[in-house]
Amino acid sequence: MNTNPLPSLVCRINQNINATSAAIRELADWADASGASDTSQAVRHHLLVLEANNELIGEALAELIARQAGS
Repeated sequence: MNTNPLPSLVCRINQNINATSAAIRELADWADASGASDTSQAVRHHLLVLEANNELIGEALAELIARQAGS
């Protein structure tokens, strides 16, 4: 049995990234509602990076977990 903590750590980091992304998205919505549309657009543009990487991170995490299960 492999007790590699890496998959668990990566999973928690990914959860933190997703939670941070959601919080930032709410702030962008608030900025937009407050009339700061330039700011909200800039924030949403940067959030695209997180969203684009989310699928790759999920796939890599699934591979790490599968490798650990196969060990």
